[in-house]
Amino acid sequence: MCNSLSENKTKTDLCEILGIKQEDLVQLVLPFTVAKATYPCEVQEKYDGCFCIAYRDMNSEDGFSHTKIYSRTGKQYLSMQHLEKCFNEMFNGTNKDFVIFEAYIPNTIQSEISGACRDTVNQHPEIIAVIHDWLTMGEYLGKLQTPYNTRLGELIVAYSNFHYPCMMLPKGRVCYNLQQIKDFAQEIFDRGGEGVVVKKLAGYYKHGKRVADLMKYKQTISYDLEVVDLQEGTGRYKNAVGSLICRFSGNRLISVGTGLTAQQRKLWWLNKKLAIGQIAEVQAMRLTASGLLREPRFKGFRTDKAVADY
Repeated sequence: MCNSLSENKTKTDLCEILGIKQEDLVQLVLPFTVAKATYPCEVQEKYDGCFCIAYRDMNSEDGFSHTKIYSRTGKQYLSMQHLEKCFNEMFNGTNKDFVIFEAYIPNTIQSEISGACRDTVNQHPEIIAVIHDWLTMGEYLGKLQTPYNTRLGELIVAYSNFHYPCMMLPKGRVCYNLQQIKDFAQEIFDRGGEGVVVKKLAGYYKHGKRVADLMKYKQTISYDLEVVDLQEGTGRYKNAVGSLICRFSGNRLISVGTGLTAQQRKLWWLNKKLAIGQIAEVQAMRLTASGLLREPRFKGFRTDKAVADY
């Protein structure tokens, strides 16, 4: 943490402000595993938005608290002043310091939402905050271990006092067995949703950790993988990207050749630095018998992430 007002004024990166490494800034999500599920659990709809952290800065020069919004990598977002104002009002009179939320625009693909969040010129009042958690500094750092069901109850009370149109809580329910999780997830799938997040009711917030307290259940499996190389294509993809080469589990490499546009294939082959080192969201039907991805497909770069799943 910062030791003085003057020191804090010069810091716009949340990692610098908190003194935490980029890869340890947020709690990470595991793919759902039946053996690791505990019951009862809170199951909430997964929205295909952009992960954000709202942080209340109590060390401002004017003596008042000010809320700023950051990406999961600690970079400040400048395009959501409407949410900053609302969160600042929610923080007043409470001991909370963080809101974990997803920036979401209905009927909009994730890449466009990400672009709106990263816009440094225009404001985007169409962005809605889907609020997932509500934390004090002690809860965020793990010094105060408050179970999730208590934090959720506090969040519901705080949210009910305001009813901002630019905010919402995720659709969710308590599930007592695996079938109830599957049934709720199927409701989401049937209306075109991405999946659900399964949260351990007694779980504490663990920034920088990937534990079974927080798991995602999706119709297809999805991984965020680092692009380590590019493979040239053949035929119509000659002198263009044929496949992204990504690092998977066990330090194995997988080839992802579908989901790329013709423009991306040409541009990235001419300037490989635009792709190599990026975190790519890769979806697949399932794992093969050898533990690799069946029919992997490129969905987009996760510009809001700095750490891959492997």
